[in-house]
Amino acid sequence: MKTATATRRNAFRALVSGAALLAVLFTSGCNTASTQSNLTLFVENAPLPTLVARGGELTAAQAEARRHRGSFAVLGEGSSMEPVYVAGTALVIRAGGYQTLRPGMPVVYANTRGVSVAHMVVEQTNYGWVAVGLNNESHDSELVTADNLVGVITHAFASQTGSLPQEVAARMALNDQIRRGAKVASLGR
Repeated sequence: MKTATATRRNAFRALVSGAALLAVLFTSGCNTASTQSNLTLFVENAPLPTLVARGGELTAAQAEARRHRGSFAVLGEGSSMEPVYVAGTALVIRAGGYQTLRPGMPVVYANTRGVSVAHMVVEQTNYGWVAVGLNNESHDSELVTADNLVGVITHAFASQTGSLPQEVAARMALNDQIRRGAKVASLGR
């Protein structure tokens, strides 16, 4: 008879294995090295989604936003930030923060058409930050500047359904353990 812990461990392993396969299938046909590099940069620097019950994503984000002055919550749409932020992921955005940007940070900026875009900054230039969607083959045509930056994404909430790449799922599991007070040791790189 399996214990509850063993059952959860096996379910997590199955999720991770399936997610790794989906990640390979998902990135085939595009610049896989660039996509993987962007995903790694993002996972190392961005808030990964906290899993909540389906339908509770925005409610959880709004509650978190109320805890932080200058923050607000939005519900994301589109596929440019998949596989980490899928459509329906609720985001908490802290207004401003241009001077604190660093590669890998997820931001929201207003493009010249007035559309709010949630992407990751990857490189600073003399004129602003180059941004890219995790699921996009090329960088955005517009730079993120102090004038068009809406804010920095500080939290994300997604439903418990869906598949995640192996390193994303593993980091989320580690973050959950840390939140629960588990002691962890860095194994380095």
